[in-house]
Amino acid sequence: MTKSKANTVDESSDEQTLLYQRARHEWDERLGDTVSQLASWRVIAVISLLIALTAVIGIAYIGSQSKIKPYVFAMADNQIIALKAAKALPEAEKKRLTQSQLGSFVEHVRTVFIDVNAQYYFMHKAYHHLRTSDGAYTQITQHLKLDSPMKRAETETVAVTINNVLPIGDSAVYQIDWTETITDRKGKDKGELRFKAAAEIYYDIPSTVQEFMKNPTGLWIKNINVTEQH
Repeated sequence: MTKSKANTVDESSDEQTLLYQRARHEWDERLGDTVSQLASWRVIAVISLLIALTAVIGIAYIGSQSKIKPYVFAMADNQIIALKAAKALPEAEKKRLTQSQLGSFVEHVRTVFIDVNAQYYFMHKAYHHLRTSDGAYTQITQHLKLDSPMKRAETETVAVTINNVLPIGDSAVYQIDWTETITDRKGKDKGELRFKAAAEIYYDIPSTVQEFMKNPTGLWIKNINVTEQH
């Protein structure tokens, strides 16, 4: 009887010991996993901080190297084209830019539309390159008064074709050649006339916000003389 009780106590003690050991082992495994994960997160955190620090240093370096430079923007086929500042352009590019603007200027002055709004728009575009202190302003104003496109539009229209725009020597004078095709209000051809002009130009930074918005390149026409070619 006594021996049986002793065996029962020993078996109960062994079972408790086994359960304790299993619980201890499971706890050790969980604790080990937690410690391992914490170590991994520490490594990841350190790497992330190093990457962030490197990025900040890189951005600061790039920022310190950058310089603000003015740019000119032009429109071509409804697309904006970024150009260098006009005065800093290489001579070949500056020449092409000048030729393009002078050709457009002649079109704005000489074209005759039936549409009054379109006519006013072209006239205003022409004045974007004129300053009241320059002779060209008076010359163009007198031309538009004496040969009013509004008056001509009552009987005819004029389409302008630029033939060439060439610099004269090394001076700031350009020769512009163009053809004007005249049609009556019904579209009947009334013939063609050819003209040429000598335009003296200069570049100057726009002095007001309004001037910059209208003439960002700073190209101004100082004098212009137009003659018909026979």
